[in-house]
Amino acid sequence: MVKSSIQWALRRLGYEIRRKGDFIDPPAAEPVREPAAEPVRDYPSETSKHRDVVCQYCVGAGLDVGFGGDPVSKSAVRMDLPRPYANTGDNPVQLPGDCRDLQWFRDGALDYVYSSHLLEDFDERETEPILREWLRVVKPGGVVVLLLPDQQRYVAYCRVTGQYDPTTGIYGNAYHSIDRFSMDYMLETVARIEGAEVAARHDVVGDYSFVLVVRKRPGAKEVSEIEELRQRLHAALSERDELKMSARDLRRQLAKTQT
Repeated sequence: MVKSSIQWALRRLGYEIRRKGDFIDPPAAEPVREPAAEPVRDYPSETSKHRDVVCQYCVGAGLDVGFGGDPVSKSAVRMDLPRPYANTGDNPVQLPGDCRDLQWFRDGALDYVYSSHLLEDFDERETEPILREWLRVVKPGGVVVLLLPDQQRYVAYCRVTGQYDPTTGIYGNAYHSIDRFSMDYMLETVARIEGAEVAARHDVVGDYSFVLVVRKRPGAKEVSEIEELRQRLHAALSERDELKMSARDLRRQLAKTQT
C-alpha cells in the first residue's frame, strides 16, 4: 500500500518508473519566452492619424516618399533617407535616397505617389520642382496624394500643447521652412504645373493638417492614342455588324435553294 502510494506520487510529479529503484527525471520544462518588445517609436506617424482619409486615393502600384517607418499601406514601396530622422514604425527603407530625384522610376511607372508632412521641410524654391518630379513618375490619370500641415494652424497647436524649444525659440518642428505653407500655397503651386489638376481636397484634417490630391492629366499624346483606340473599336464593331448581315443573307439564300 505504501509502495503504490509512493509510485503514484512520483508519477504525479512527472517521474517515469521503469523498474524497481530506477527513476527517470521528467523532461525539462520549456523555457519561459518573454514576449517580443514593441519597437520604440519617437511619436505616432501623421499617416496613422489620417489613414482613413488618404488610403482611398492610394490604389494600385505606389510609392510612399519619406514614410518614416510607417507606410501608407503594406504594398507601397518605402522610400526615405538612408537614415530617416523620423522613427514612427519598424518597417525598413527599401529605396534609400533623395526624394527630389526618383531615379528608380521611368516616366509614368506608378499609379500614385504618397507623401506625409515632407514638402514643408524644403525651401520654398523647391516645392514646385519636387512636385513635378513626383508627377513625372505617375501614369496619366495617376495621382500624387499629399498629407501636409497648415503651418499657421500647426504653430498655434504647438503653442497650446507646449511644444516649444527654448534653445531655438521655435514652436513645433524646426525643419518646417515655409511660414505660409497651406492649402492655398499648394494650390498656387499646382496651378503653375502644366498637366496637373486638383482631383480632391480636404482643407481641414485633424488639428493642423490638410490633404491635397493632384492628378496627372493625360497629355496630347495620350488623348490622341485614346481617340485612335476609340476609332478602331468603332470600325471593328461596324465590321462585325456587316459580317452578321452577310451571314444572315447567306442563310436566307441557302434556305431558298433547299425548298
